[in-house]
Amino acid sequence: RGGMGDAAAQMAEIRAQRAKEYQAMKAQKEDSQARQAKEEAEYDGAQRSWTHASSSIEPKTIGTKQDDMAIGDARAFYKGTDVTYLRNRNTGMVVELLHESEGWFQFCALEQGDIKQVSTTGLLMDVNRWYATGFLEQVKTNPLKATLIPTAGLTFGPWSCSPEGRRIVVSRKDGSKFIHLLQEGFVFVDHDTGRGLSVDSFGATKYVSIDEAERLLAAA
Repeated sequence: RGGMGDAAAQMAEIRAQRAKEYQAMKAQKEDSQARQAKEEAEYDGAQRSWTHASSSIEPKTIGTKQDDMAIGDARAFYKGTDVTYLRNRNTGMVVELLHESEGWFQFCALEQGDIKQVSTTGLLMDVNRWYATGFLEQVKTNPLKATLIPTAGLTFGPWSCSPEGRRIVVSRKDGSKFIHLLQEGFVFVDHDTGRGLSVDSFGATKYVSIDEAERLLAAA
């Protein structure tokens, strides 16, 4: 009986310790969430609109519920590399950044709009798919998969982004290409080519000079 009593006491002690650890973890999580909510309440402009989510490019992130990744899909070339999506939760605008890109990126100005690619030379091209269609679909249907961009900023591969005033500035590590996320659109500036691009929330996309881009940003 003594042995059984000792075993029961030990189990009770283990359960009590586990309960204590669980409560400590719960309190820590709630404290972290409270701090995050307090910080986000002070966000302004683009920081209140744009979220981010990253994933590795794999068959399960390329494929969707309706279509699996096809055999021979060219996107398999990027398998195992990372991609980050920046999405405006108010307008549905999306910017796709491959961590392996040499400065090109893709975007869609409207929720069901056409996908465009901005080349390394700053030129617009029509494309027909994202690099991680399945993952982006998850982000759109599950808001918890994406989070707002913190004041401290973020780095993903060669790209970094940080809030500056009412904008969020996304830049390449070489400091030549900048995507200025606005509350409802973005302005792209490429100092290597001297080209700029303006995209608004209605899907209007046009080339602009560097000077005109700077005027747009000053007025934003």
